[in-house]
Amino acid sequence: MNELQNALLKIKQERQKQENTDNLAVALSTLVGANVVKKNDFDKLNQEKKQLLDTVKDIGIIKMELLKSQCKFFAFKEYHSQWKPTTRKFEKRLSKLKSEKLYLTFNDYPKDIAENLKEAYNCYINGLSMACYIMILRTIEITVSIIYEQHNPKEYKSNGQPKFVPASVKLNWVKNESMIGGADYTLAKAFIEARNDSVHELFVPTEKQIFSAFETVINLITKLKVEIKN
Repeated sequence: MNELQNALLKIKQERQKQENTDNLAVALSTLVGANVVKKNDFDKLNQEKKQLLDTVKDIGIIKMELLKSQCKFFAFKEYHSQWKPTTRKFEKRLSKLKSEKLYLTFNDYPKDIAENLKEAYNCYINGLSMACYIMILRTIEITVSIIYEQHNPKEYKSNGQPKFVPASVKLNWVKNESMIGGADYTLAKAFIEARNDSVHELFVPTEKQIFSAFETVINLITKLKVEIKN
């Protein structure tokens, strides 16, 4: 036990001796103008310096993130002031279609009919009244053409090119086959003629005319859908 105590005392004395030597060296270096510090103090100062630099780096990161947030805010502000009025018009027109029960999904219709009507919707929502009207009326032509071509083999010219069959001829065939009634035939014929006139004339339909066209065309193609082969 005494040997252990003596060993610990000796270690303590050696440490004290080393510390006194270090203190004396620092004091002498100060007298001669040298910049000397004890190793423990140097390590402590170095660690504090490193922590300070890390903090500065973190501040840099924070500043960069704040700058990004500020840029996003200004971008949103610019978008809101320039584009929000436009998107509100989109929302308003879409809401009108839904309130009139004219905005439908066309999963049960052939692809060509569905895509054409979707294009008509897009034109209306974007305020393209004339294009919308033409696309709505074109739906009748597409529907009549599908029915006609499913029942009639394609005819070709002598040069191998397919013969062009006007939409009015196809519609008359559909009527003669009793696939469309008198009143509906009259409407469909008027729409096909109106579509052709709209392409060649400057005609800007009113919203009431567009909604009426949507309603009439949807009713017509719903009736004609039973004649389309799956």
